[in-house]
Amino acid sequence: MKKLTVAFFLVFLTVIAVFASSLDRYVFVFDDEKLVSDSKELSVLGFYLKYWKSGYEEYKSTANTIFSENMDLFFPDDTAVLDIFSSINPQEFLSPGKKFRSAKETYPQSIIINAFFIEFLYSDWERSGEIQVGQEIIDSCNNLEQLAGTNPLSSFYKAKVLWKSKVIGDSSQAIQIIKDIYTEYSDNIKILYEYIVMSYQNEDYKKATDLYENYIKLGESADEIHLIAAKSYLNLENKDKARELASSITKSSGRKNILASTYELLGDIAQTNVQKINYYKLSLEYDEKNGLIWSKLGVSYLQEDRKENAQLARVILNKALSLYPNQPEIRAELDNLQRDIKIKGVMVYILPLLGIVIGGITVMIVLEKRKKNREYEEMLKK
Repeated sequence: MKKLTVAFFLVFLTVIAVFASSLDRYVFVFDDEKLVSDSKELSVLGFYLKYWKSGYEEYKSTANTIFSENMDLFFPDDTAVLDIFSSINPQEFLSPGKKFRSAKETYPQSIIINAFFIEFLYSDWERSGEIQVGQEIIDSCNNLEQLAGTNPLSSFYKAKVLWKSKVIGDSSQAIQIIKDIYTEYSDNIKILYEYIVMSYQNEDYKKATDLYENYIKLGESADEIHLIAAKSYLNLENKDKARELASSITKSSGRKNILASTYELLGDIAQTNVQKINYYKLSLEYDEKNGLIWSKLGVSYLQEDRKENAQLARVILNKALSLYPNQPEIRAELDNLQRDIKIKGVMVYILPLLGIVIGGITVMIVLEKRKKNREYEEMLKK
């Protein structure tokens, strides 16, 4: 009995050590929407985060009210975090980043402060791309895992840096981290979202579509994920499913970049050149400076009627190269067009003109010969 009591006490101490703060569970929940319907402590954090991301004052007002009515529930490091969020402006990154760095010096073992230090440090790295900042994120994630164990938040940001960085990156390790954490937290939307993106970029289209089915079951709907799924189905040669998803996106999304990519995809799927031309034109209405789409439009005009559309295609492909010069195949096509146009110029203008000149010379020779014949006949008569 005494041994059981000691064992229970040790477990209790371990739990207290891991969750020494009311907000520490954030690193495992890692979902703003779920926070607001969780405990009172986490709901305060959730509303502050929603205010910071959206700017809606009612979120901040709700958070302030719950916070003030339940201050006895929070530990000092919790209060430090909530005070920072209550004092910053929406979408502000630099100031809170500095504040969390300072708070981390005061509470170096705080799980929640280390978590937000990582989040704002990652925002800084996304803007700057500095190698030392990326390495600091990885080191901070490792430190957080020593404090709280493996968790979605540290796995997410560590994997993101390893996936995106060209210097300290390791794509194989990044996708393994996401895969492992997804096994434990398959209902975490941020983890699932990132897993789908990485799978697609890794050209694992079957995995991307399988994960997409799970994403739909969770009731989520992000334009980017629908578009990735459509592209993945196309790469798997399931054109019907790709077309179905893409058509759905055009009806539900109002974002220019999404619509531009979706109409481009529909153009790629289209069976006739006329359909391709129409879809690529629609795509360019939302992204008129996309050189690759201009190229697809120009090539489609050539494939529809090379002879009739040569001049128009030449103009379009020149524009494509001006926007995106690194297209050797388009440059080669323009060279072919230029040669065709020169040949056409010879056939249409030079040869007829040459025929006229030759005809004129022939007539002159005939007339001159006739004149000489007449003069000769007149001499004979004399």
